[in-house]
Amino acid sequence: MSWKANRDKEPSEWDEDIRRSVGEYAGWYLREAPIMWVDARARAIEEAEQAMAVLDDFRAITVERLEAQPRVLAVIRMAISPKVARDRFVEFIGVKKNLVTTMERKGLLPKRAREIQPELQRICDFADPLLDPQLFPWIQESRQPSPRERQDALLVLGDRRAGANYDPHLRNSQEARQKELMATFLESNGFEYSTQPAFKMDPGTFGFGRDVPIPRQDGSRSRSLPCDCVVAPFDSSMPLACVEMKSAGDYTNVNKRRKEEAEKAHALSRAYGAEVVFLLQLFGYFNAGYLSFEASENIDWAWDHRLSDLGPYFCL
Repeated sequence: MSWKANRDKEPSEWDEDIRRSVGEYAGWYLREAPIMWVDARARAIEEAEQAMAVLDDFRAITVERLEAQPRVLAVIRMAISPKVARDRFVEFIGVKKNLVTTMERKGLLPKRAREIQPELQRICDFADPLLDPQLFPWIQESRQPSPRERQDALLVLGDRRAGANYDPHLRNSQEARQKELMATFLESNGFEYSTQPAFKMDPGTFGFGRDVPIPRQDGSRSRSLPCDCVVAPFDSSMPLACVEMKSAGDYTNVNKRRKEEAEKAHALSRAYGAEVVFLLQLFGYFNAGYLSFEASENIDWAWDHRLSDLGPYFCL
């Protein structure tokens, strides 16, 4: 039976693969997500406990304490009623988003910390009167919390904060799963892993996380286009394959972001023409609407459950 690219099939021919992909994602999610959530919540409760220790059970939200432990800001946002997303928090207070992001993710302040003290003071002035009164009843009563009150607050803060730990863990696990599947597929067909840059890879090699240089049309310095997986086919006359790995737990987001793949494909085509082919590796919820759009952009794909569909692009 001759090979036929998925993008060239009739939409009705995609139905079985869509159902299988959704089913396999659901099975994977139900096995892995509960474990990830337990871990994320445990880490969130630990973060909340550290923040309560630094902030004297939220009775002392001060510039000095933020300077000593910048990372507690992430928990402070969860202690406000209602909790405030980072972008809205930044907008309300009028501070630099980079400051808040660096404090929360890296636990750091700019080297010239004195220059941002007014911003830290605005954070304190904003957060202190908005602390959840039901979560911290001891603050208005000017007393220390009881052990039970402190424990209840930790559990609530942990649940509020857990999503920030869980979501990246979920994304990273999906990415790691797809990389493992692709590596196993390629290595079982004779490919070897390479650490070389994209256009210096030997035929029959592959690599993950490569930046492909894209010259700017105005002749200025090239920009880098990140590619999840780059494969140099056994036949050196064939185009370099740039594979974008996509996992999705619902149909909505993929249809909102489907143009991103087309933009990458267009950038590669403008820069390299027929020397590069852009492909997709799909797992989860990708419906006919998404697939039709990608096919209209001349983008082909393979599902995680049948990576052999990419074989002809790799000279297999």
